[in-house]
Amino acid sequence: MPASIDEPDRHERGDAGAPPRPAPASFDIFCRVIDNLGDIGVCYRLARQLVAEHAARVRLWLDAPEALARIEPAYTPAEPADCVRGVQVRYWPDAPFTEPLAEVLIEAFGSGLPDAVLEVLERASWQGSAPPPTWIVLEYLSAEAWVETCHRLPSPPVRGALPRYYFFPGWTDRTGGLLREADLFARRDVARMRGQVEFLEEFGLRPPEPGQLTVSLFCYQLPEGALAAWATGSERLRCLVPEGIAGAALARPFGTDRLAVGHAVRWGALDIVTMPFLPQDDYDRLLWVCDLNFVRGEDSLVRALWAERPFIWQIYPQADDAHGDKLRAFLARYGEGVDAAYAAILNECTLAWNGLGSTGDFAACWARLTACLPELAGAAARRTEALASQTDLATQLTRFCASLRAHQTDGT
Repeated sequence: MPASIDEPDRHERGDAGAPPRPAPASFDIFCRVIDNLGDIGVCYRLARQLVAEHAARVRLWLDAPEALARIEPAYTPAEPADCVRGVQVRYWPDAPFTEPLAEVLIEAFGSGLPDAVLEVLERASWQGSAPPPTWIVLEYLSAEAWVETCHRLPSPPVRGALPRYYFFPGWTDRTGGLLREADLFARRDVARMRGQVEFLEEFGLRPPEPGQLTVSLFCYQLPEGALAAWATGSERLRCLVPEGIAGAALARPFGTDRLAVGHAVRWGALDIVTMPFLPQDDYDRLLWVCDLNFVRGEDSLVRALWAERPFIWQIYPQADDAHGDKLRAFLARYGEGVDAAYAAILNECTLAWNGLGSTGDFAACWARLTACLPELAGAAARRTEALASQTDLATQLTRFCASLRAHQTDGT
């Protein structure tokens, strides 16, 4: 039987005398770009880490290569096959699949494997040969309690008589953890020592004025009343916005439909500065040097967490409002160990930012949030430290796959 979530194998528990199991040498990651940049952001970070830290061969299969080009300038979508930071990037295979399959097939976010790959699995016979591929469904990040009961469980055998194993990122030891590179905190601390001014100068931006609060803004949509709340608030605010994010909503109060890169506009206490759309590593640096970060989706949420700064998360909206339960579950998990009064303010502002509060009025809670930013910054650092004690997602994933393949080889 494969290792279960209740009784992981001895190697994963770290028992003395357990022989190390070799990590899988190759991965095929299949990513359908549904959430614009969130899906590809997670898959590309995972692929990079598997190559850099686990010496794996990784092919990243994409149905929208242009999405990768936005976060990785070294990648050229016009090339059907390219190698970026050691990751082999491939177009989503529509034609018959003729390449050997990797040891591990990762179906990102339950979007399915390509039909061409499924046909290979149906035709293959694994009897008396090398172990079949390990099929992993990498699920969305969630703090909901049910995730712990489903993590690492198999489905009944499907195409080619292979089971799929569900792997859930998460916030507890009974989940798959969070993406976190081994050198992440060292890079973050170096960037902090260099400071915000040096970072901004790289993009031709002036430093903030004395007393200004610097925030980053990455959102799906701008909640009604947010700009007015910032402009009329008592806190002087400098808002750094990647190009193309909430563009029309940000530009409208200034009588235009677009704010050019590098252009700064002022409305009352609010300055808005449009930056170039940033690659992943530069976006991380932006989060590290800001006082408060507004982030969206899954990838940016995790990066904001590791930044050790207060943040407001805008969750990907769903038509049936299921995202509300998911957001509240996250707030409850993140608020563990945070002073109840400050956690309540953060929750109130986050729900309002998502249009899910009792009134949905972001302006009403903004002043309360800024008044307790020092306390929230301390809480953010403590929560980051606590979550960093968990094993990262890429390491957990490789160990789990190694355990499964060892069981297949042993015939157990």
